[in-house]
Amino acid sequence: MRKVPRLFLWTVAGWLFAFSAWTVWHLYTYTPPALDRDYYTHNWGFQLIVVIVFHLPVWIIGLLVVICVEMLVFKRRL
Repeated sequence: MRKVPRLFLWTVAGWLFAFSAWTVWHLYTYTPPALDRDYYTHNWGFQLIVVIVFHLPVWIIGLLVVICVEMLVFKRRL
């Protein structure tokens, strides 16, 4: 079995860091006290579900696109 190139590991690590940082920012900015009547949307649990259901798939597709581009660019090295 071939080893996973370090570039892919660094890409996934960078993706995890960026996704974690973005998620913390998203939760921090959307959970302050509500100025409208939708109080349920301003708690951590609801916003975490929103991130998992709506944003995580887009981030995963982005990661797959980046890895595919890396595979095409560095095809000779693999």
